[in-house]
Amino acid sequence: MPQLLLVSNTDSARDTLAAALKSNGAHCLFAPIDQALQMACSTQATCIVLLDDASNFAAALLQQIRATQVLAHTLVVAIAAADTLAALATAGADATVDAHAPVETICKVLDSALLRREQWLGASQLGRGTNSAERQVQSALDQEQIGSLLLMRFDHFTNVSTALNMLGVASDALQMEVERSLQARLTPLLPNGAWMTFMDEENFLISLPRNLVGLETLADSVALAARMPVFLAQREIRLRAHAGLCVVGFSEKIDARTLIGRAEMAADQARDGANSTVVHWSAQMSSQVLNDLQLASAMRHAVEHSEFQLLFQPQINMNRGDVYGAEALIRWTSPTGVSIAPGRFVAIAQECGVMDQITLWSMREACRQCAAWEEIGLHIRVAVNITANQLANPRFVDTVRGALNESGVSGAQLAVEISEAAIISNPQVFNAPLTTLRNLGVTMCMDEFGVGVATLANMKALPVSELKIDRSFIRPLPGTAQDRMMVQAMLSLSKQLNTRVVAVGVENVTQWAWLKENACDGAQGWLIGKAVAAEEFPALVGEIRQNKFAASNSRATL
Repeated sequence: MPQLLLVSNTDSARDTLAAALKSNGAHCLFAPIDQALQMACSTQATCIVLLDDASNFAAALLQQIRATQVLAHTLVVAIAAADTLAALATAGADATVDAHAPVETICKVLDSALLRREQWLGASQLGRGTNSAERQVQSALDQEQIGSLLLMRFDHFTNVSTALNMLGVASDALQMEVERSLQARLTPLLPNGAWMTFMDEENFLISLPRNLVGLETLADSVALAARMPVFLAQREIRLRAHAGLCVVGFSEKIDARTLIGRAEMAADQARDGANSTVVHWSAQMSSQVLNDLQLASAMRHAVEHSEFQLLFQPQINMNRGDVYGAEALIRWTSPTGVSIAPGRFVAIAQECGVMDQITLWSMREACRQCAAWEEIGLHIRVAVNITANQLANPRFVDTVRGALNESGVSGAQLAVEISEAAIISNPQVFNAPLTTLRNLGVTMCMDEFGVGVATLANMKALPVSELKIDRSFIRPLPGTAQDRMMVQAMLSLSKQLNTRVVAVGVENVTQWAWLKENACDGAQGWLIGKAVAAEEFPALVGEIRQNKFAASNSRATL
């Protein structure tokens, strides 16, 4: 028997609804607005029903409910004025209904929401983890209830969760909120017979029944809904997600481990190729796994013999129109003569444990090249990408100091870039090495800014000098009012922190004009120049200085 908590300060509306619900077998409790949260926590009600009134209390109470960990799986239904329903759904209501609807209609909405919750919990509460998910999939395969398996893979989930934990948020709160949000968003899209569950922190499985019409359209809609932001601890969090789909062939005999593995392969390819749409598994992907094993072996040989190449992409001061720096981008050509895509190359390097060695080579080579440019009168700062693991290594600062000493360049001619999600995952550990590097004169850049959970409070303590706005925010500019507002907020934050801000992925003059008008300090992207080999870089800089981005005003010096 479901237990419902009716929250209202209006007795008449509450009592009428309660009578109808009780006749359907529901057990109803009552709470005034000011006692609702405490009573919800103490009673562990199945569903909280908010009967909104002229005070519009529902939106504020919804935020409090969704920020309360023990209520993570509690259903919330809002009954309110028609013009407020969309906002309440966005705020986290699992179902909404017009306050002027007949009592019978309200009861039907509640029954439907409760049924969806039972179906979802029936799948998700069987247990968590890879083994549990595998058992669920195998059971469904044995009963011929799976036609396809969709796997959503979230990037940097653990880093974001750890960062939130440092801010006082419960360690499992992010997973619980993502799971609740996915359930609320995806259930209306999914057909009967579908179910979903977390396999682990970063992988979410959705089982779809056989003989679906419009499978691709449905899969893309589900993936799009899964990428929408979640709200936790009064923060908007956007997780990058990639989707892989594997269809079970007609009369195909396949076990759960193989099916999940295929979906993982497809999701990995979506991630490596930066695909926003769902990637379908194909037999060629299995061949690619074998190719990756061969590439891993070849990469180890390449590390031992320094068979990599650095390309340099110019970074420009938007006020002077002059090049002030270059990001060093590592590239590798396999023994067969094929240039390996950066995403795949980095993934293989991390998997076979040679990324640290490659970054060390990049650091030394970038500094050496910077010194060579100095000799011909080209004063350029070079930036090298590093990982959280490298920054946490006690020997990393000595590695940087050694690269500077070997090349003879000053710390001011070097920048290190680390992603926002990585650096915010453990700011207390990273603060010391970052401070030491800054004291050497090295510029600290926070890359992929905007996709993590950085706040003014936790960034003030970090010795970061430059913020690089992620290209996903630059791409749509000038875009919608919301697109512009998000970038303007990042520009404003940089000014409060007294840091420079650089836009990444500037590809057209419209983006350039808007960013310049809004006082962005620097830019990097194909509009300014593509990454080129070291010997071609001086000519590219000369071309930019002579023919491009002339600017008469000078606001700041990078």
